[in-house]
Amino acid sequence: MKNYDRERERLRAQFIIENAERDGLNVQESLRRHFVASSIVEELTGEYGEYSPKPKKPKADEALEQWARDHVGQTTCPADITQDTGWSITTTTKFVSARRDWFTKIKNGVYLIRNADLERMED
Repeated sequence: MKNYDRERERLRAQFIIENAERDGLNVQESLRRHFVASSIVEELTGEYGEYSPKPKKPKADEALEQWARDHVGQTTCPADITQDTGWSITTTTKFVSARRDWFTKIKNGVYLIRNADLERMED
C-alpha cells in the first residue's frame, strides 16, 4: 500500500471509529464492516482493544455430514434430520439428494444412512 493510500485509509478508519463511538457501536465490528485494511486496524488496536476476525459459521454440509456419520445404519427422512440438526428442510433435502454416497433411498422420503468410505475399506 502506498503512503498516500495508507494515510487515506488511516483517516477513513479514524472517521469510522469516531462515528462508532458517537453512536455507541462496537469499534472493531464497525471497522470490519467497512473493510478497513487489516494493517491499519492493527495500528489502531492499541487504543481500541484486540482486533479479531469474525468467526466463520460452520457450513451446513459439514454439520450434516457429521450428523450422518453419527447415525450410520439408521433409516431416516429429511424432516427427522431437520429436527436433529436445526438446518432448514430445503438445505437438508438438497444435501440428501446430492449425497447419494451417504443416503440410499428405500422408499419415497425414507433413506438409509450409510458411509461409503467405510464400505470401501471393508471390501
